[in-house]
Amino acid sequence: MNNLLTEKDYKIIPIDSLEENGSISMSYIHSQSFKNYWKSKTFLELSKKPGISIWIAKRRIPLGLIISQSTLDESEIITLAVLPKFRKTGIARNLLKTSLVYMFKNGVRICHLEVATNNCAAIKLYATEGFKISGVRKNYYHTDQNLRD
Repeated sequence: MNNLLTEKDYKIIPIDSLEENGSISMSYIHSQSFKNYWKSKTFLELSKKPGISIWIAKRRIPLGLIISQSTLDESEIITLAVLPKFRKTGIARNLLKTSLVYMFKNGVRICHLEVATNNCAAIKLYATEGFKISGVRKNYYHTDQNLRD
């Protein structure tokens, strides 16, 4: 896929109630983005927690997702993932912006997230959207041979 995909080619929609089919799709997207991906059961359980917001980018099939959890005036982006074929098309940015607008309209004043130090594309995305580094968790992310910040 190239940069010719536009916002008109897909929709970003909220997921109010997650069914098993949806959780399987989310697990698949996650597996294409993370080595230690979440199983569909994790998505089902997570969707039932208080303060959880789930948004997906969808064409005919889900292309990407973002999940956040809000408590009072703070929120955390728990995960953001896009199918590899659809990366660098603006989907991640649109998911992020949609999620942030929703959060701030609902009283969130600060949003946190975590990203591995070697995930340059994500770091660049978050920086261009105004996120600042507030700390580093040493040896937090597992890789094939060791731990990574």
